[in-house]
Order: sequence, then C-alpha cells, then structure tokens
Amino acid sequence: MKNYQVKLHIDQSIKSVTQKHRRIGFHLGKGVDKELTNLENEDIIEPVTDGPTEWISPCHAVPKPKQPGKLRVCVDMRAPNKAIL
Repeated sequence: MKNYQVKLHIDQSIKSVTQKHRRIGFHLGKGVDKELTNLENEDIIEPVTDGPTEWISPCHAVPKPKQPGKLRVCVDMRAPNKAIL
C-alpha cells in the first residue's frame, strides 16, 4: 500500500537481538549494492539515520533462477518476529 506507514506493536519484555553477519559472496557484492539502491529509491527500505539500532538481522542474497543477473535480497526476521505482538 502506498502512502501508508505501518505501526508494529513490540513486546518490550523480549530482549533485542543482534544476529551475526552472514557473508555475501564476492561475485554477488555489486549486484547486492545495486539491488539495495533500487529498493531504497523505491522507498521500500530506508537507511538508519539516528544512530545504532537495537535489532540487527542478517541479509542473504540469492540469484533469481528465471532472471539471470538479478538477485533476491532476503533478511532473516525469525528473531525480531518473536517480539511482534
């Protein structure tokens, strides 16, 4: 939905989690940068501007099988999802 900001209700009793970084293959690096720039330009993601965050989730890149040269960027949200009411 465009022009709609979602408010997530977080259970404050759950401790924030900083997950370990997953390495992205060297051959995928430029493609990931390009895809993240595209997602930012389309207002799907935004950079963190107000300092460090409490929750950190690893990112993973997978080549799209039917679209050579394109990547799917995924985030492991299992830990943060436990805190959403």
